[in-house]
Amino acid sequence: ATWVAYRRTQVTVSRYGIVERGFFGSQSTVPVRDVAGVLRAQVYRSNSLDTSHELFVVSTTGRGAIRMRGRFWDEATMDRVAGLLGVEETVRADPVTLAELRASDPKLLYWFERRWLLP
Repeated sequence: ATWVAYRRTQVTVSRYGIVERGFFGSQSTVPVRDVAGVLRAQVYRSNSLDTSHELFVVSTTGRGAIRMRGRFWDEATMDRVAGLLGVEETVRADPVTLAELRASDPKLLYWFERRWLLP
């Protein structure tokens, strides 16, 4: 069941917007008029010095509309998504930790990443 759910996960991009089908089968649609920009960052993996490329599609409300993680998506695909949207792209020069993203751009993260587990 896990393998099937993973294989069904997809992002479809056109000049009209983005449709994402998530791991658990949920589907979200973001019209291109609601996309403010794209943010690219290298994010440190937990307890490691390794980084992962990530692409955040930012909505006009400042929230993360779609997130593409380097563990699942290659850079060529991220390039295609950013190019098809035709919006401003920002690239963070230095790698960041999840804690740094939580402090600077919490709206881009999933709800469970915005919460501190320890006081």
